[in-house]
Parts: sequence; structure tokens; C-alpha cells
Amino acid sequence: MPVCLTHTALSYFPVQFYWQDYSNKGYMTTLRYLQDMQRDGHIMALGLVNFDAVHTDEICTQLGPGSIVSNQVQVCVHLCPQLPRAPSCCHMSDGRRNR
Repeated sequence: MPVCLTHTALSYFPVQFYWQDYSNKGYMTTLRYLQDMQRDGHIMALGLVNFDAVHTDEICTQLGPGSIVSNQVQVCVHLCPQLPRAPSCCHMSDGRRNR
């Protein structure tokens, strides 16, 4: 186990896992390692960050029911005009109103 993880209090926090390159299947190996750490009590919960539906389904199928507790997904409301928006969210970063 890496030294940085042996002496920390990760058992108190959920770990959110992010992977950028799906063509590199190392994410499954890494998630299985994190699942082992959770089983051993070093991690309280395991979540995903910005995984698409296909890969989330793959992960949940491979790791089993209840292994993943969340998938935090970033949504840029100014890029998704079909989403309802509050007035405070309708401005672009340069201050112009997004219509």
C-alpha cells in the first residue's frame, strides 16, 4: 500500500474516483484496489466523478451491487439550453446575458 494512504484517516471520508481516458482500462484495476481498501476499512465509501452511463454500468456490474455510492457529474447549464435555469445562472463568464 502506498505510504501516503497507510497513515491517513480515509476511513472517515468517501473517496471519489475520476478517470479521464476510458481507452486505458486501468480504471477497473484501480477501482478493485479501492474496493479492497474499502473492504479492509480504510475507505468509508467509493464514488465516481464524471463517468458516463455506459462506464458506470460496467463498473457497477463488475464490482457488484452497492459498491459505488454516487457519481458526481458536472453540468454546464450555459451549454445545455434545454435545462431549466435560475436567473442567476443565465450569465456567461464575461458578464453577457446568456439567452
